[in-house]
Order: sequence, then structure tokens, then C-alpha cells
Amino acid sequence: MATNDERNASHILTLLENAPSRQLSSEQLAEMTGWSPEELNAAVGLLRGRQQVVLDDASLGSGNYGFTSIMLPS
Repeated sequence: MATNDERNASHILTLLENAPSRQLSSEQLAEMTGWSPEELNAAVGLLRGRQQVVLDDASLGSGNYGFTSIMLPS
């Protein structure tokens, strides 16, 4: 059974596959999902750990992912 983070990660991949240039800004992703920053960070962290996405301007700071855009690897 998939965890909530895994379901959210799967949803992000679907959004990216259908996005222009297979890329979304962090603002677009937050707006499209309506998730809390914690939910978004958990799902993005899962995808990043699996190398399923690339973050532009990624920083780990205090454990939160700060990024300008998220995209599928080319």
C-alpha cells in the first residue's frame, strides 16, 4: 500500500508529464496541488532521492527544499 508521500510523488510526476516543457515552478506546483509546504517537501524529497526529478536552484537549508523549478530529467 502506497504512503501519502508516494501518492503525492506520483501525482507530481503526472503533473510534470503534462506540463509545458515538462517543468513547473514551485509556485505553480503549490497552486496546482494545494498541499502544505511539508507535504510538498516530502513528495519532492522522495522524487529527488530517487533521481526522478531535477530541481533548479535546489538548496537543502533547514531540511526544506527551496527550488525555482522542478522538471523531469531529459
